Amino acid sequence: MNPQISTIYILDDDADIGRALGRLLRSAGYRPVIFQTADDFLRDYDPAVPGCLILDYRMPELDGLEVQTLLKESGSTHPVVFLTGLGTIPLTVDAVKGGALNVLTKPVDEVMLLRAIDEALEVDRRRRFEQKRSGMLLQRYATLTAREREVMSHVVKGRLNKQIAAELGTVEKTIKVHRARAMTKMGATSLAELVRLALSLEHQQTAPSSAHGEQPLPTAAPRRESSGACRRSTAACIQKPQLLRAVRRGPAAASERESEGSSRSPECDDGEVCSTPGARE
Repeated sequence: MNPQISTIYILDDDADIGRALGRLLRSAGYRPVIFQTADDFLRDYDPAVPGCLILDYRMPELDGLEVQTLLKESGSTHPVVFLTGLGTIPLTVDAVKGGALNVLTKPVDEVMLLRAIDEALEVDRRRRFEQKRSGMLLQRYATLTAREREVMSHVVKGRLNKQIAAELGTVEKTIKVHRARAMTKMGATSLAELVRLALSLEHQQTAPSSAHGEQPLPTAAPRRESSGACRRSTAACIQKPQLLRAVRRGPAAASERESEGSSRSPECDDGEVCSTPGARE
């Protein structure tokens, strides 16, 4: 971590403590930005700047926990280090539950504080790296056509090209082309890597900060009903669990799949086994 580019925000209503912390951090090569009121801090705070926060717990307007909550709700990812003269267990528990990285008791030991700041800056660095990586992944996924996303959805579920072609009503050669293009655009060199990227995209969709109009993710891609699939209007469907299996190769595996396919009931949408009307349950 290069401390020269790291900003340490300090919010403490005690001016003497703020000045003392500022001198210490400047001597260590950091850039301290000091505030005495929560209003001034929230007005000038920039979450895009690499760094961390040092928050006093007890303040006249908003206490440190309230400031932490506001920052968290706004999407800030800066790590927080609390300074408090109380040092009670309930306070520490509340701060950590709210996302604080550390809680130090005043008067704080300089070595402990600098160590906590170094840890916070490393956490900030990792978070920003992951955010950048996630943004690049979403940009890559946005370049896929609708059909490439659909094919990718089936590929990461472990389906064979032949199975995907039958599902989408096209030929296997076309599926191979879409699959190759999807892997190239996503920057995946293997099926395993494509699955990892798809799982990462799914995680981003479920995260609170990911709802910004991204394209549907691979696991949620729509599936067209093939001509051989039974329809819900004419069949009762029984849910079957989806299993992601590695593609097995060799004559024995091929024979097993053929045998399985000949004895298995037709499938409804989403891999459900269908029974014909009037069949016994």
